[in-house]
Amino acid sequence: QHSNIFITMPHPTEILLYSALCLPYAEALSSSAPPLLLPSIPRVPLHSFDLHRHYLNSESPVIVSGVLSEDSCDEAAGVLMEMFADAEVDLQRTVTRSSEKSTEIYQTSLGAAVDAIMDSRHDDARFCFCEGLLDGLPSARDLCGLLRDARELPFVEAGRDWFGSFPPLARPSDCVVLAGAGARSTFHRDPYEWTGTSLCLEGSKVWRFVAPPPRSAGGVGAVDSWLRSYRLPSAAWEDGGATLSAGWQSDTSLYGIRAGAVPSARDFGEWGEDDPERRLAELERVAADAEDLAPDFRGLDGPDVRQSVVDGMHCAVQYAGDLMIIPAHWWHQTYGLEPSLAVASQRCGGERDAERVLRHMLETALSGEGQGGRWQEQVPKGILGNDFSLYNEDDVEDLLSSLFGFLGKVN
Repeated sequence: QHSNIFITMPHPTEILLYSALCLPYAEALSSSAPPLLLPSIPRVPLHSFDLHRHYLNSESPVIVSGVLSEDSCDEAAGVLMEMFADAEVDLQRTVTRSSEKSTEIYQTSLGAAVDAIMDSRHDDARFCFCEGLLDGLPSARDLCGLLRDARELPFVEAGRDWFGSFPPLARPSDCVVLAGAGARSTFHRDPYEWTGTSLCLEGSKVWRFVAPPPRSAGGVGAVDSWLRSYRLPSAAWEDGGATLSAGWQSDTSLYGIRAGAVPSARDFGEWGEDDPERRLAELERVAADAEDLAPDFRGLDGPDVRQSVVDGMHCAVQYAGDLMIIPAHWWHQTYGLEPSLAVASQRCGGERDAERVLRHMLETALSGEGQGGRWQEQVPKGILGNDFSLYNEDDVEDLLSSLFGFLGKVN
């Protein structure tokens, strides 16, 4: 029976999909076909980056390289670790045995978490997602300023970040992300439908994305359905008040199966010292090879859906000093071939983000009040449907005052 399926599905993409569905046969099937290589997202040096040409017009992820120098990355990472070594964080440990996963979360210090991720591997992975760690500490002001200035360099033409004018309780926080070798982030798309950013300070991160199809083919809602996504509330306006935002998450993994031939973190570390070109070449090769790092699609609905997901997949490797820019509707998940330290953030510019962010907040807050698809009828005139790219600072402040004044009355 398995041989018949193999014969009737000779395309390497379909062989990969069947491999991901039937784990015991993955190695045999993968060895019988040429590797499926995922397309890479663009990498643009900072000095050549044009916001409209490379991001806003294409609305696809892009890596902007060189936003921080190697020395600046080392300095920022050192200051961060020294300043917050004793801060309490949640360390996630995920153990995989015979394709069954179990996850536990431990409270520990950031310094101890760094030690723990050095022992991470694919079947015993350590991941630390420290949201709000950098908030509110006066001594961290210089560090936060350095990181903010670096990630804003590609957005000089975009104007102010509206999130800076949000009330503190509704303002998204930066997140320090420690990931060991073999560690996977959740597979998700972002809350608020913002523009996401990730600034890598040490190591490297593999990224994989699923592009939304055109609106005529269902847009991002089609991907949400394919991946059997569910919503996770992420922010509320005042204690017990209206929920302002909810992200999308899936239990599918884009890195479910790791081939034994994938180099270890120690290999990458040794090449970094003795043969840097080989390290870069191997990182890029493994990231793009969807058989060496194969998705696990067992929870998805049949070969057509799995094919649609694979057709939309893209990949990238992010290095220290790189800024990853992530548009609102691209599903994404990261993986560690070696340990890494990064700071994830977000922005809301007037040209495109503001309408999406405000619409997301209002829909999330009002749909929970029994309004269903009629939520727009409740929104005061003047909040949505404007050309926010023309707004000056006073206009933004007035609009946000009206918005949060209204949201404060929702309950």
